[in-house]
Amino acid sequence: MAQFHEKIYQMLKNLLQLSPETKHCILSWLGNCLHANAGRTKIWANQMPEIFFQMYASDAFFLNLGAALLKLCQPFCKPRSSRLLTFNPTYCALKELNDEERKIKNVHMRGLDKETCLIPAVQEPKFPQNYNLVTENLVLTEYTLYLGFHRLHDQMVKINQNLHRLQIAWRDAQQSSSPASDNLREQFERLMTIYLSTKTAMTEPQMLQNCLNLQVSMAVLLVQLALGNESSQLIELTFPLPDGYGSLAYVPEFFADNLGDFLIFLRRFADDILETSADSLEHVLHFITIFTGSIERMKNPHLRAKLAEVLEAVMPHLDQTPNPLVSSVFHRKRVFCNFPYAPHLAEALIKVFVDIEFTGDPHQFEQKFNYRRPMYPILRYMWETDTYRESIKDLADYASKNLEAMNPPLFLRFLNLLMNDAIFLLDEAIQYLSKIKIQQIEKDRGEWDSLTPEARREKEAGLQMFGQLARFHNIMSNETIGTLAFLTSGKEVKHCFPKNTVVKTCSFD
Repeated sequence: MAQFHEKIYQMLKNLLQLSPETKHCILSWLGNCLHANAGRTKIWANQMPEIFFQMYASDAFFLNLGAALLKLCQPFCKPRSSRLLTFNPTYCALKELNDEERKIKNVHMRGLDKETCLIPAVQEPKFPQNYNLVTENLVLTEYTLYLGFHRLHDQMVKINQNLHRLQIAWRDAQQSSSPASDNLREQFERLMTIYLSTKTAMTEPQMLQNCLNLQVSMAVLLVQLALGNESSQLIELTFPLPDGYGSLAYVPEFFADNLGDFLIFLRRFADDILETSADSLEHVLHFITIFTGSIERMKNPHLRAKLAEVLEAVMPHLDQTPNPLVSSVFHRKRVFCNFPYAPHLAEALIKVFVDIEFTGDPHQFEQKFNYRRPMYPILRYMWETDTYRESIKDLADYASKNLEAMNPPLFLRFLNLLMNDAIFLLDEAIQYLSKIKIQQIEKDRGEWDSLTPEARREKEAGLQMFGQLARFHNIMSNETIGTLAFLTSGKEVKHCFPKNTVVKTCSFD
């Protein structure tokens, strides 16, 4: 696979260097190809595979193209590269150009002006006369990954879930000596073959390393844009953050989405790479610290909540199975514990925990629990680390001194939401368990035996669904109550719970 990617890369590189005309033709073809496949990211595309494969290029095409483009980006995919800062985000705000204008301006992507950006634009950007190859390479590569790797990652997760369900069904069929056992086994083996072949293609070591280099560099670039840096030299991150981050209005959300998606993928399927590349993760922590806690720099609350999942992916996991060849958490623990902006990272996490309560989405109530799930282990780890614990304690101290404030302090709102979630989740879990008990009694009495096969299948499916919902609500309630338990285990936070004030503050919206 690596040799194949190398050959595609060499072919592209040679064509780009052959002549200006050839370069224009190749980049135009790439831009048109990506534009024609923009629908790959639509929700319906995953639900209608027959139509999907007729309309769009294959996953293999995008995986291989992405690997080749990643190689083209490597010369400037270094966190301290001065060439990286020559990227001009206004490229993504350009509207339709004719072929001659594209050739002059060196712009070959189409339709990016319709993409949602990190923040809304307040004014028309100043466009340069032309754009350098660094800008175009980064945009082409990021969009290719968004159309290809992003979808394949989703597919991998779904296949994994289906394998788990098939395994359970197969085991149940074996125990009951069902004739469907052999059929389920065949389905499981076919799906496992697809899973293993897809995983092998997606975890090719050199491609993953190149992609990690790109995403770490993208984290550095986005941080510099968030700091308003328009020079050719990197500036250090300082708090409070300066103004002048207007260029983020021209950066499509998929730049940040790709970064998060890739790191979550590594956590799930290639965790060792995170450990061996731990020194690069500090740049990712900078990115998470700035964008998770700053609605001014990242408007989309769902994307900010996803960054919490990214943080959970890159942080040390002390409960994971150790790899005898790699120290599974040592380097990540060193980076995480020595992070110089630990107080700001802890505050950013609590802020997005609170902000996700109201996203404006019609499904916000159900979504918030999924978004908060990865935040609980992060909070627990922070609580067990002195630097982070002190910052949480400072937030609690401020809250205790401002219990009667008209605008409740951040930490007080956080505690209020924790208590509300715990009560709701426990109540829902008990209700689902009651429904399961009633249906199980009906089944044991033989009341389902007289039903038609279709009605019985519906009953079985309903019972299984209630079981899954009960399990989810029980797990989430345990996590929520566990978080309240360790936060109140010491005296640091207890002073935020005076009896009379808690009743009063729980009533705010």
